[in-house]
Amino acid sequence: MLELIPAVKPVAEYVLAKQLGDLVYVSGQGPIKGGKPVYVGQVGGAVTAEERYDAAQICILNELAAVKEAEMIVCVTPDLIGRE
Repeated sequence: MLELIPAVKPVAEYVLAKQLGDLVYVSGQGPIKGGKPVYVGQVGGAVTAEERYDAAQICILNELAAVKEAEMIVCVTPDLIGRE
């Protein structure tokens, strides 16, 4: 089972994710866990299919974590305000 990890902290001055209208833009995320790169270099060559899959999965989880931590504006009807 996959678990959402905390968002990776930016290494420079940039926003992890930003909502513009109905779209959310996410900055590029690498295969980083615990603040350290899990995989470095190019895909191919000595990198196995399993390692490529794992690296892609880590990147997607980092992107989802960035979206979760971003400040998003959600439009709701007045009867839903204050509900969890």
